[in-house]
Amino acid sequence: MENKTKLDMLREEINSIDREIVRLYEERMNAARQVGKYKKEHGMEVFVAEREKEVLKTRKSWVENPAYQMGAEELFECLMGISRTLQHETVPQEALPSGEPVENPTVAFSGVAGCYAEEALKKYFGEDTKSVSVGSFEEVFTALSSGRADYGVVPVENTSTGAIDDVLDLLGTAGLYIVGQTVIEINHCLMGLPDAELSELREVYSHPQGLSQSRDFLKTLENIKQIPYYNTAASAKLVKDEQDKSKAAVASRHAAELYGLKILAEGINQKDNNHTRFAVIGKHLEIADEANVVSIELTLKHESGALKRVLSQFAQAGLNLLHIESRPLADKNFEYRFFIDFDGNLKNDGVQDALQKAKSDCLTLRVLGNYKEN
Repeated sequence: MENKTKLDMLREEINSIDREIVRLYEERMNAARQVGKYKKEHGMEVFVAEREKEVLKTRKSWVENPAYQMGAEELFECLMGISRTLQHETVPQEALPSGEPVENPTVAFSGVAGCYAEEALKKYFGEDTKSVSVGSFEEVFTALSSGRADYGVVPVENTSTGAIDDVLDLLGTAGLYIVGQTVIEINHCLMGLPDAELSELREVYSHPQGLSQSRDFLKTLENIKQIPYYNTAASAKLVKDEQDKSKAAVASRHAAELYGLKILAEGINQKDNNHTRFAVIGKHLEIADEANVVSIELTLKHESGALKRVLSQFAQAGLNLLHIESRPLADKNFEYRFFIDFDGNLKNDGVQDALQKAKSDCLTLRVLGNYKEN
């Protein structure tokens, strides 16, 4: 008979303990299902923060060895998360209101002719689409809310400088939806009047993003003042209108051609692979069969583990997270609104189920859109 080592005996002991843990785990989950049924019958919330906080505190106090207390707390956090998932199986899913795409739409964008937003608009909707030019991102949202436009096109992220914070804030508060997206390659040019020379420049105008994306090149120019302006193409138009050869703009080649300016330097953005992702926003949620990206925005209880609990719901459902961004809440110090993109289609029951489960861990959760990745 083979002699057992001390390690073999310890492993057998662990196996025996694990079998007992599995038996108790199944008992706990069966009880959790019954709790879920009771809550459904009595119209009760699945997740009650104070109740779970008290349970975790109690379970932690049961552990005699202080070295194991933190691990025990994590174990019960996990068990309670699985229990919430089972309880949600008894909760009916909410129907999401959706609409149909608008035919022959009017589309709003921020800027003037020749800007990147106009390029994105034409790429997504077509060259002959009726458009409305406005002066700011906020006015794009207002144009939809007032009925002046059916859709809007706004930048949400650049590969060089990251998220467009002003647009995220508007998406979080305006009550509109993302119905599509398109990506535009950004190729910034420095441009001036036909008789302008680099050595004579004293002022350079552009959108703050344009200046930021071109900062390495602009640092090489001496005695240059960088002046933020509301739009890249509008900066080019300003240089044309001012007729001052000491002034230049950072904008696209198309803007230079449109306003009769001379390109003094091309490809001045510091990253060769510079792209901006534009969101197409609408008044209603539109869910196409080919849609494969879901965007949501949520706020969380200001407590330990809140974000972890939400993200775990997507992980358990096998949904791939594509992007997560946070923005501070205007009326609360050091609390945040989160924007999350993940793979999926809202017509899929698994996606709906994951959202329903995540919702119980949030103060608010709103679907921003379901659209096809560009």
